[in-house]
Amino acid sequence: MQYEIREVSLGGILDQAIKLMKDHFALFFVIVLILYVPFLVVQEYLGYSMETQFSGIEAQGVDDSRAIEVVQESFTTIIVLSVVLLLIFVIVMPLTNAAMIWAVAKKYLGEATSAGDAIGKAFRVLVPLVVTSIIKSIVVGIGFIFLIIPGIYLLFAFYLSSHVVVLEGAWGFAALGRSHKLMKGNMLTAFVLGIVLLIIALVMMFIAAIFPAGIVQVLVSGILQGVAVILGAAAGVVLYFSARCKHENFDLTMLAKSVGQEAGAAQAQD
Repeated sequence: MQYEIREVSLGGILDQAIKLMKDHFALFFVIVLILYVPFLVVQEYLGYSMETQFSGIEAQGVDDSRAIEVVQESFTTIIVLSVVLLLIFVIVMPLTNAAMIWAVAKKYLGEATSAGDAIGKAFRVLVPLVVTSIIKSIVVGIGFIFLIIPGIYLLFAFYLSSHVVVLEGAWGFAALGRSHKLMKGNMLTAFVLGIVLLIIALVMMFIAAIFPAGIVQVLVSGILQGVAVILGAAAGVVLYFSARCKHENFDLTMLAKSVGQEAGAAQAQD
């Protein structure tokens, strides 16, 4: 499956992202299903269990002493939920993001890959990715302290830092600097893209809420949020290559490579 890699507008990013998701949904969903959905389902289930317990207290008009007892009985659940949330934010999300970036980029460039290959790559770059994310959070946080506007600017300036880590191998301040260079002239696009993806994620959550509360709703929520993750990852990769085409004529490099491969194939046939 060939894609036209070039500088694109917001509409082009979404169009290419949706096309990528449709063409390779099975591969992308297997990655999300392995790395992300199980933890998300556990999180949703634990949250639902706690909500059910406390709703029962309110419905039955239990006094304060009994409410305290229920909280104490639920202490283990609270600890487990906290651990799951920590794992999701510190390990699961970076792993999933890295694996998806790698898989989407490979398919976008017309190269072969597999779920195992993408997940393996994600584990290899996990430490650089986490370190880069920590540095990014600190720098952006300092920016927000200074009148908020610098923080917003840095947040979008570093929008592609994870892509740089996974696809180029740079990390830490080097990855942040590289992202800043690529994002010049693309920040408004990234801002609007983020809003669009947020709206899509909220719609997914609304759809899941339509289902009866319980295991079915938990599973549906996990799957739909997984789909939202796939779309977000695909859009981010398209934006990354669009930025490279804008600043580095990456599209011409790909064209030259394609012509060279065709010439090589023709010579081999002769």
